[in-house]
Amino acid sequence: MMEQSATGPIPTKPLRGISDIRRFFHRNEIPIYFVSATNFNLLGIDEWVKGFKFVCYMDCFDGQYPNVVVPNEMSARRAWPRRES
Repeated sequence: MMEQSATGPIPTKPLRGISDIRRFFHRNEIPIYFVSATNFNLLGIDEWVKGFKFVCYMDCFDGQYPNVVVPNEMSARRAWPRRES
């Protein structure tokens, strides 16, 4: 059973099993942002978790994948930390 608050569902008892976990996140009202260079790490989770958005350095799908936010300005891209191998 779930209670609804201003920020989203609150479990009133422990989540037991995949169906409880899926239901909890499907009813989520809190925006969740995943920040990464690409959206491959969690590709498809936005179908399971309501309000899930990717904030990515590059758009691997040329705007065809929903819920991906990519900075438009080059200055924002330059500020992105780079990994050195």
